[in-house]
Amino acid sequence: MFLAVVTALVDETAQIMVVLVPAFIRHPNSTHIDLDQFADEKVQHAINCPAAPTRLDRDIGSNIDLNMTLLDSLLGFSKDGETLTLEDLAEHHHLRHNQSRAESKSWQFGNSDATCALAQYTNLVGVLGRNGKHGLLTLYVEDVQKFYTQEDLPDTYERRELPYYAIVATSLIDKITHHIGFQILRPFPAGDHDGRDIEPLQAAYEKTPSGVDGKEG
Repeated sequence: MFLAVVTALVDETAQIMVVLVPAFIRHPNSTHIDLDQFADEKVQHAINCPAAPTRLDRDIGSNIDLNMTLLDSLLGFSKDGETLTLEDLAEHHHLRHNQSRAESKSWQFGNSDATCALAQYTNLVGVLGRNGKHGLLTLYVEDVQKFYTQEDLPDTYERRELPYYAIVATSLIDKITHHIGFQILRPFPAGDHDGRDIEPLQAAYEKTPSGVDGKEG
């Protein structure tokens, strides 16, 4: 449903092709794409991303159904109980990265995987963000909750005056990776799906200025 709402609200043709082109490449003999093909093995790491905010990885559980435990975790990362900042989203993603890495039997998290996973967070900001306490792209907890649980837009939703283009999404993704402490290489390098993991287990925000683990013993 998230995909359907996003594609209906932004630059429709370009956004739809972002999903359909990889699907048809991996299903070359298909004349059409069924919804269940967006979650099959062939499109892993191209459309259906690892370490998703509210879905389990394919080799761990359902990578289609909303996982309420993960949604509650996401909403719980709000530091003020009202909004989700980019820092909040970054920290939730890093938890999901480490969870999936620990549980998955076929874990990899290359540059394209990171882009795919983090876009799921930045799309929330780009689509649901509205004028509020953090500026024009303030993301409210209640809006995210309704979006996921009722598969509907918030009552306060107003269509963006400007489309949510890839350049904006890329800028938001880079802010998230900076907070965590890694960088996505573009264009994606050769061998990006060779099992590498470009995200550190310990994030930059988890360290003291001296570089020592900042958690209390």
